[in-house]
Amino acid sequence: MGMIELWGLPGAGKSTICQSLRARGMVGASSIDATRRRPRSRIWSLMHSLRPDARARSAVAECRWQQEWAAQNVEIGVCDEGVVHEVWRQLYRNPGLLARNWWVRELERTKQQVVVIHVSPRVALSRIASKQYRGPINQQLLAAGDIDRAEWTSAIASYFAILAVLRRLGAIVIETDDMSFEDVVCEVERLSRRQ
Repeated sequence: MGMIELWGLPGAGKSTICQSLRARGMVGASSIDATRRRPRSRIWSLMHSLRPDARARSAVAECRWQQEWAAQNVEIGVCDEGVVHEVWRQLYRNPGLLARNWWVRELERTKQQVVVIHVSPRVALSRIASKQYRGPINQQLLAAGDIDRAEWTSAIASYFAILAVLRRLGAIVIETDDMSFEDVVCEVERLSRRQ
């Protein structure tokens, strides 16, 4: 079975879709297991301290290693936080990195099929507000409240920059604003069975 990475704004429903697929009995619908860590060398640490974007590149490389390891060693059908999500996370945290193109090359190296769960920022914000558990970025976006605030501006700019590259690379985009959750899950399940 091939791997599909779900990607979208926080609140798009990536994790909820994976949970629903697991409940339906789909083996391998999960987040990448972050417990396997690649040992870091002194050279890696030195590079990390010298280059301004090295921390972001290091995080993406670590995620890529984990995702490739998981794809080889665990049968995974759908994951909700992979390389594309890590690229977005780094661009969100460091908006100045959008001007660099290392992240475009990282997206071009992506081996798995990417399925974008596209929602409008307003829908994403309302879904974040309804979550029981919110990670740090969800908390920041919810605290910002209005999508015109700096946190949302960074999230949206990074999202649309990545989306443009993914469209060029042939990612599948599911426009979900007017779809029921059940229809979105069925569509992802259908796509996963084609892999």
